[in-house]
Amino acid sequence: MDNKIKTIALDLEGTLISNAISQIPRPHLYEFLEGCREITSRIVMYTTFSEVRFRQIAQLLVSEGSAPDWFAATEYINWSGSKKDLTFIP
Repeated sequence: MDNKIKTIALDLEGTLISNAISQIPRPHLYEFLEGCREITSRIVMYTTFSEVRFRQIAQLLVSEGSAPDWFAATEYINWSGSKKDLTFIP
């Protein structure tokens, strides 16, 4: 796969789902994720959620059919600080 887009960094809360409480998937989430996968070979999760919490929510979205199976195994980026800094993504 020779794509110009090397990495897509996604956030969970407020982007892919409504919020941490309701966890309602955004409309057409499945299609959006598959579209991302068509244009790059690397999709990462860059969120304030812990990895454990992200995996729980991702598995729920997959089990509900709101996200493709591969989404539950998406690479997770660990980071710290008060602001998201894209340089944390190698």
